[in-house]
Formats: sequence, C-alpha cells, structure tokens
Amino acid sequence: MNPDLAIFHVYCVGFIASLRIFLPELRIVETHPDSLIDLRLFNPWPELLSFAEKATRDMDAMSEHQHGHIPYLVILLHYLEKWKHEHGGGLPGTYKEKNEFKKMLLSGMRTEVAGGSEENWEEAVAAVLANVKPHEINSGIREVLEDERCQNLDQAVSSINTTAFGGFNTNFFNSLVG
Repeated sequence: MNPDLAIFHVYCVGFIASLRIFLPELRIVETHPDSLIDLRLFNPWPELLSFAEKATRDMDAMSEHQHGHIPYLVILLHYLEKWKHEHGGGLPGTYKEKNEFKKMLLSGMRTEVAGGSEENWEEAVAAVLANVKPHEINSGIREVLEDERCQNLDQAVSSINTTAFGGFNTNFFNSLVG
C-alpha cells in the first residue's frame, strides 16, 4: 500500500455514521511564536553598524530635536559598542549587567527637553531586558531541522523546504551569529 495515499473509512448504519480519515505524515509548524523580535544587536550586519556610527557621531553637539529622534535600535547599538570597549569585548548577559547597561543608556538621555523626556531613549531602555540577547533558534525549529527525515531527504515538499532552511542556517546564518 502506498504510504502517501489518504484512506477514508466510512461506517454507516441507518442514521448513524462515522468517518475516519487516515493521512500520511502531517507536519504542523507554529508560525506565530510569542516573540519574533530579533534585532541582531549582538551580531549586526556591517551596514547597520555603519549607519549607527554615522547617526550617533557627535551626539553631544546634536540639537534637542536630532538627539530625541535617534532610532532606539541605533541607541542600543551605540551603547553596546561603548559597553564592549569598557568591558573587554563582553556584552551584558546577566540581569545585573543589563541593569547597569540601562543606567548607561539613561545617562545619555536628555531630560530637560520639551515634553519632559526623549521617547526613543525610553524605548531603548525598555527594550534592554527583552532584546539585548544573543540570537538562538527555538527548540521546536531545531528539533525539526535535526529530524532524520530532513537529514535523509525524500521527495516530500515540506522535507525539501526544511532541508533547504537547515542548509541556509548551517552555512550562512551561523556565520553571522557565531
């Protein structure tokens, strides 16, 4: 019997009936995890770093308007580079270090501006605990990538797609992360 063939089993007695459907393997992948945010703060691509360096050059000389409109991602990248220089290349990883990093961010924020504070700086401080972290692939995706059916490719489209993603992850993405 062909394992890729769907089988329908119908049982009917008068007005009572049952239907059973037997399908080949069915993979369900959660495409809406709790958090898709990955800002690449620990491994930014070169163009993003270049943009951040240009945007934060001479921050002390910027007008209130310019200083208050620096994107929060750029603020985080600027201060992460500053943190690296002050901590021997290390990045804030523990809760205590992240709180110190928050204090560093707050020290750069101007408080005597129209409106009382700078919203982008407040966003940067709020994003520290959730977003200042290394990238990692969640365990469910890792489990699918390491599945034997994806290692030994068959002709199922989902296996081909998963194998392709796994190859991308191994060859390209890990070089960015690691």
